Amino acid sequence: MRKIPVLPILVSSLFQIFALGVVALFGWTVHQILPAGEYRASAVVIMSVPFLVFAHLTVFRLLVTLFPVWEGQVVPSSQLEFNYNVVTVYALVWIYPLIYSHLVPVPLTPLLYRLLGARLGKNTYTAGAILDAWFVSIGDNCILGLESVIIPHVHQTQTLAHQRIVIGDNVTIGARAMIMAGVQIGDGAIIGMNSVVTQGTIIGPHEVWAGSPARLIKRTQAPAASPATAVSGLDRNSEVTRF
Repeated sequence: MRKIPVLPILVSSLFQIFALGVVALFGWTVHQILPAGEYRASAVVIMSVPFLVFAHLTVFRLLVTLFPVWEGQVVPSSQLEFNYNVVTVYALVWIYPLIYSHLVPVPLTPLLYRLLGARLGKNTYTAGAILDAWFVSIGDNCILGLESVIIPHVHQTQTLAHQRIVIGDNVTIGARAMIMAGVQIGDGAIIGMNSVVTQGTIIGPHEVWAGSPARLIKRTQAPAASPATAVSGLDRNSEVTRF
């Protein structure tokens, strides 16, 4: 692992202090608004905790916007490495502990990861962790099992890079499975629990993969389209033809 210089740590720390200052101001404001009583302090704490999470997520998104980390190789001593270090320090202190603590209920995970920059479709939830969320796109009706991990970065000795991970619709990823950088997973695919999908693997639609490293086990048939869906599809095609 590359050593993180002092300057990115200081820059990241300033943003962390700013977030904590905003939370402190919020707590003080709530304390002034609420009537005096033995439960006022408890109410301030209860209200400040979710605001603390929201504040850090918001400041982290601002940090990623100001210090963008883009796809590709991270060259030593480059602007990209500086940006990466600033973002990583903040993530290690606040974002990763939040993700791995499972404090956010599963029904709220789409909101969490969208705030972190991931592209998630409708009815998609995770009981696992998505790292570097802005490099991850997941379609509709997907489920990521307990303690599964999506890892869009490659970090081997002195090699550091980011590769986008794209997951289609109706995909199931089993518990404790790991999806590595550059992986593409087609619609309707299934990844078995405890599987490790290695870097750059391309999984086709309706394929079942399992193992460490993951291998193709079988292919499943796509569900037949309902009459309503078929009619809808014909309508869309006809509209395309007209225009």
